[in-house]
Amino acid sequence: DSDSDDSDDSVSAGRLERKTVAAEQKPAARAVEALARGGPSAMVVSKAAQVVLGSVAKTPAAAERRRAGRVHRNFQIFAYLLAFIWYMGCCYMSILYGLSFTPTIQESWLMGFAISIVQDLVVQETLLLGGKTGVKLFVMPNLASFLATRILAREDAEAEGERAVVAKQVE
Repeated sequence: DSDSDDSDDSVSAGRLERKTVAAEQKPAARAVEALARGGPSAMVVSKAAQVVLGSVAKTPAAAERRRAGRVHRNFQIFAYLLAFIWYMGCCYMSILYGLSFTPTIQESWLMGFAISIVQDLVVQETLLLGGKTGVKLFVMPNLASFLATRILAREDAEAEGERAVVAKQVE
């Protein structure tokens, strides 16, 4: 009889510890840790789900990976400078080529060139950045939340099943 009291105390202490840890962490971070521990639910989750959860979860390891992948600021400035020089060189060559035509074709060429530059920089880049931002702000967190709740529900069901097995063995 005292053995069952001890096992009940350890099960309730485990529940209390798990609830305390669960209250401190966000669902995505808990799901990433559950996947790292392994078990049957980790085998079911696809690699894509792990990537989604890893990109949204705020675990220390994920933050360290993001910091490690960054390029030094001086290299970024140099890359943007080279891209700007290349872009200006292309513009210069295009304008020189356009000036070799007759005046009416020259005007049409330069007008088409200006329209294509504006369209590329204003319209296409805006749509591209808006689409990427929308995916990062709305799709990824919602998908990660959905996957995290599924993984945690599976983990809770497995833990509950283990407790039921332990309770039956104690009886």
